[in-house]
Amino acid sequence: MAEDTPKDEKTEAPTPHRRQQARDKGDRLTSKELATAFAGAAGALWLWAQAPKFAEAARLSMAAAFDFRRADFVDFRPVDALVTMLLPLAASLATLALLAILAAILGQGATGGIGFSSEKLAPDWKRLNPVAGLKRLFGMRGLTELGKALGKAGLLGLLAYVSIRGNMPKLAALPAMPREAAIGVVADLALRLALLLTIGLALIGAIDLPLQIRMWLQRLRMTKQDVKDEMKQQEGSPEVRHAIRRMAREGLKRANRAAVAEATVVLTNPTHFAVALRYRPELDPAPVIVARGRGVVAEAIRELAKEQQVPVLSYPSVARAIYFTGKVGMAIRADLYGAVATILAFVLRAGAADAEPPPAEAPDSARFDEHGRRSAAG
Repeated sequence: MAEDTPKDEKTEAPTPHRRQQARDKGDRLTSKELATAFAGAAGALWLWAQAPKFAEAARLSMAAAFDFRRADFVDFRPVDALVTMLLPLAASLATLALLAILAAILGQGATGGIGFSSEKLAPDWKRLNPVAGLKRLFGMRGLTELGKALGKAGLLGLLAYVSIRGNMPKLAALPAMPREAAIGVVADLALRLALLLTIGLALIGAIDLPLQIRMWLQRLRMTKQDVKDEMKQQEGSPEVRHAIRRMAREGLKRANRAAVAEATVVLTNPTHFAVALRYRPELDPAPVIVARGRGVVAEAIRELAKEQQVPVLSYPSVARAIYFTGKVGMAIRADLYGAVATILAFVLRAGAADAEPPPAEAPDSARFDEHGRRSAAG
């Protein structure tokens, strides 16, 4: 016979609350490979848009770097020289930096969402433990990362080899080309290579993302006791829920006590609905609704009626008809007079407590199901 599952074994999938707690603590679903693919796409986009400008800026930068005058040797200012050399590249490099930031944001947003957790800023002294570091390095996660790195390097290396090998004649002819033509050829080959590598990175990211999702969910798995504790925290213990329900019912009874006290009869569904009717021939031209409700409210009305010895009768179709066609303080609808008159005659007749209630049904024009939809006569 198989042994029972140990209490501390994490066999349950993480609940939405557990996942949100992990995100709040900075433990978000991440895929480095997908983020790298976004970065590669940003680099390819930058190269496509900025290659000619960057090539010209690089030419100006190199010209400035090798432009020496006698004054430069007499009064050499390295900072000024560095600024003069890098200034032509500033616009292109700033564009590249902006695209890299956007790629990082999109890469994280596409997986685990964007958020900030102050807990990640606190130092984790456990990471300084060399034994724990070796376990991470040679554990399953470390071996998985090593396999991914080798596979990625192999795939990207193969793509780069195929791209360069196919363009070897162009590369061999570069020394004989004019400078502008050679720059154009190099820029075109670099863009093709960047696009090819980006496709490879996207393929790696598409493979890695499901693995990361599985590992993240595995890491957040819960024990059966964890699930029970969470339910208690969110919904409260059965005792607390019962106490809250009792308090709510007592509040509803206080709110309806005076109304039910003046009722002549309470009609029920028998449990889902309850309507309290008052009929005093000398005051009311027609029966008046003094209380109505469903669910907990109906339960409170029934309890009040029993406490105050108001007759409670089960007439489902009539109770639903009055509930859905009237409001507290209103007289019942005219097409309900016949059914309600039959019920009131029974209640007001002496000795009615020991007699069998007469049949009474709502007319076809006032028949409703429990959801308030009109229904045919049954």
